[in-house]
Amino acid sequence: MSDPVASALLIVAAIAYLGGAVVVVAALAKVLATWPQGWRTRRAAEPADQALQQRAAAAMAAVAERAKVAAPATDVVAILGAPTGDGDRGVGDGGLAVTRFRAGQPATVVFAQVALTGLSCAAVESLAAHELLTAPTGVT
Repeated sequence: MSDPVASALLIVAAIAYLGGAVVVVAALAKVLATWPQGWRTRRAAEPADQALQQRAAAAMAAVAERAKVAAPATDVVAILGAPTGDGDRGVGDGGLAVTRFRAGQPATVVFAQVALTGLSCAAVESLAAHELLTAPTGVT
């Protein structure tokens, strides 16, 4: 093979290589531009099912009755830490439950939906007992 032919092939290979790199970078840019918006949409918490709200409240009431203290308020969100549009509801960062403290308001135990759908009654009550221990005394 002569030098001009080898040089031409080398130039064609370099252009193809750079063209492929441009296509890959463009695809990555498109994915990165749309991913954060889709991620926020998927992670936004939907309103919790009323039955799950009742299960959370019942578990907390049962544990509080055994402990002979007032049961704190309960709430249920799809994913702890997910944006809900309500500044008071997006709490925690993953996990199954968290006690939310807000100045001037009573503590609220917030359960993730997965805790109420994936755990046995005994496990949910154990989770409620753990959160009850973190709630301040005299909760109404």
